[in-house]
Amino acid sequence: ILFITAEPGDTVTLPCQAPRSSEILILQWTRPDLHPEYVFVHHLWSDPDTQHPSFKERVELKDSQMKDGDVSVTLKDVTLNDTGTYECRVIQTPGGIWMSTLHLNVAEAGEFLSRHITFVHVASEPGDTVTLPCQAPRSSEILILQWTRPDLHPEYVFVHHLWSDPDTQHPSFKERVELKDSQMKDGDVSVTLKDVTLNDTGTYECRVIQTPGGIWMSTLHLNVAEADIRVHTHMSLSAVYIYCELITVNKNPVLFDLHEGVEVPEYQDKQFSGRVQFDKDILREGRVRLHVSRLRTEDSGLYRCSVKTDIGASSGKCRLKVTGKLVQSS
Repeated sequence: ILFITAEPGDTVTLPCQAPRSSEILILQWTRPDLHPEYVFVHHLWSDPDTQHPSFKERVELKDSQMKDGDVSVTLKDVTLNDTGTYECRVIQTPGGIWMSTLHLNVAEAGEFLSRHITFVHVASEPGDTVTLPCQAPRSSEILILQWTRPDLHPEYVFVHHLWSDPDTQHPSFKERVELKDSQMKDGDVSVTLKDVTLNDTGTYECRVIQTPGGIWMSTLHLNVAEADIRVHTHMSLSAVYIYCELITVNKNPVLFDLHEGVEVPEYQDKQFSGRVQFDKDILREGRVRLHVSRLRTEDSGLYRCSVKTDIGASSGKCRLKVTGKLVQSS
C-alpha cells in the first residue's frame, strides 16, 4: 500500500499504473468507506450520479489518453475529509481485473507523521517467543497496522487491515507472528514472534494509520544470539548497556550504542559511521574506552557516556578538541 500526504488546499496525484499490454474497458477509483463509494469512473456508460458529491469537479485523469496504462488521477483542493483509503480498479481485455490501493492523509503542516524512534532493544535466544512492543496513541481508531523489516523483500512482517493480502508477508514470518492483543485495546499494537532464529535479528518498524491522527511510527531492534558462555567472574558482557553522545545545541548525535553487549550501528549518527571501535577487553577491567579514527574538527565538543550493568549504573563526560592546520597545495 502506498502512503501519500498533503496539506489542505493542495492538488495531489493519486498514482495507479495498469498493465500496458491490454485495452482499458473500465476504470474505477473508489473509497470504500463512503456511500456512494465512487471517486472517479471512466467508461462508455459513466453515470455522473454515481460519483460521491464531495468529489464532483475535483477529480480528473492525469493523462486523458491513459497512455501506457497510466490511470492516475489528480484530486484538487484537498480537505481533511479527503483522508482515507482509495482503491484503483481496472478492467481490461484481455487481462481481467487489476486493482491497487493507496492511503491519502491530509493534515495541517507538521501533523503528518509522528515518528517515535525508540531506543528499545529486544534480546533473545533461538527458539524463544518474543514480544515486539509498540504503543499507538489511544485516542484514535486504528485503520491500518504494519510491522516491517526494511532490509527484507517483501518487507512485511505483519499486516492488519480489512484487505490484508497474505502474499505480502515475508515467507519467513508466516504463522509465527500474531497480535499480542487481538482487540488492540488502548492502542497496544505489539506483536509476538514465535520460535525466533538468528535470521530474525534486525530493525523492525511499527507503522499505524489512525483517523483522526494521521500516521504514527516506531522503530526497535531485535537481536537473536546464542547464549554467551564467556562470562567474567565479576561482569557479564551481555548485561552491559553503553550509550555515548555528543552534546550539541540542536541535537545530540549518537557516538556509540551497546545493548546487552551487542553494538547497534543503526542508532549511530552518520557523522561517526565506520570510525568508532569499542575495546571489549578493557571493559572487563571496569573501564570504557572508545577509539575514534580519522578525527575531524566537527568532532570537537563535550561527550557524555552512560553505562549500566547488572551491578549498577554510572555516567561521565569528557571534552574533545580537534585542531588542524589548513595546508594549501601549490
